[in-house]
Amino acid sequence: MIKKIKELLFSEDPNFFVLIHDLSELSTIDSITALFMSLEDNYDYYDEMNAIMHATERAEPRIVYLSLTHNLQTLLQQSPNWCRTILRRHLSAVKSQGRFDALDFITCAKSDDEAFEIVQKLALELCEKYDFTEEVTLSLWG
Repeated sequence: MIKKIKELLFSEDPNFFVLIHDLSELSTIDSITALFMSLEDNYDYYDEMNAIMHATERAEPRIVYLSLTHNLQTLLQQSPNWCRTILRRHLSAVKSQGRFDALDFITCAKSDDEAFEIVQKLALELCEKYDFTEEVTLSLWG
């Protein structure tokens, strides 16, 4: 599926947007993982990468958290800028403002020691530019 996403993306086929929408609607671990693994720090395709990120946010939160947690190391290696952007968005999410919640994400990340270590490391970097709630800070390091 990743190959198909990239093929449509780089050929500038308008079906790219249909495919990422359909994958987000499926809301399965595999479909969301395919979206995450399609991200690249390629600024010639910034709008398309942004669309992929937003497509993941239309999926079921628990599925997104599981996929992100399981693939965090790979995403960080392959696309460090998008990884940080996604992590910042999830650590800033407040359930009262939408379906996603930073504390739910952190709880999921804690189930994988390696992923949680990455979350803590990147959150520490992000704290220099962004403020997280006290609850998020306590959940990460308290």
